[in-house]
Amino acid sequence: MNYETIQGFASMQNGVGVWLVRDALFKVGLSVNYMMGRQEKADARYSGMGNVAGSAMSYVWAEWQPIKDAITLYGNAGNSWHSASGTLAQWGATLGFPLINQVNGFVDASRYWANERYVQQYYGVTQSQSQTSHFAAFNAHMSGTLYANAQMGIAIELEDNMDLIASYGRSTASAMLMESPLLNQKSQTISALVLTRRFP
Repeated sequence: MNYETIQGFASMQNGVGVWLVRDALFKVGLSVNYMMGRQEKADARYSGMGNVAGSAMSYVWAEWQPIKDAITLYGNAGNSWHSASGTLAQWGATLGFPLINQVNGFVDASRYWANERYVQQYYGVTQSQSQTSHFAAFNAHMSGTLYANAQMGIAIELEDNMDLIASYGRSTASAMLMESPLLNQKSQTISALVLTRRFP
């Protein structure tokens, strides 16, 4: 869901906030969003690791289309209000191109980056956690890239204000992140099927 006015916006992705810049090809927003935590019971791999509490975060994001509907550059960064959860950021680029009639294709590449505190909170294993789980202790020692994502897809215009979007790609963990014993594979497939409807 995404709602916009002249002054501000509200969305699942970007939170609730205000525009710093807003025109047809360039947007910058400042908002409050929510950083998801982690529940031990959600995955058997986290048995003995305990929960990581979610937290509100201060969030800034920007989107620029140097060539309308063909090239989109985007980036965002969120800093948790809970100091132990640190900072998470993403940046990337999307290239769009026409295929046939009402069908367009796109290719997207992005990176996720986090500071040392975030890496420790979500991928670290303390001595006490090591004793209650089957993982070896692991302390984060640096900030850096977490994942590199690449995907391609199609967007089908069903009506003037309705599109069907399908994408497929791969997410690959960085060498730094693979040092964490919580990860058991370097890459995984990512896919999405989205129906969008706009209400002018």
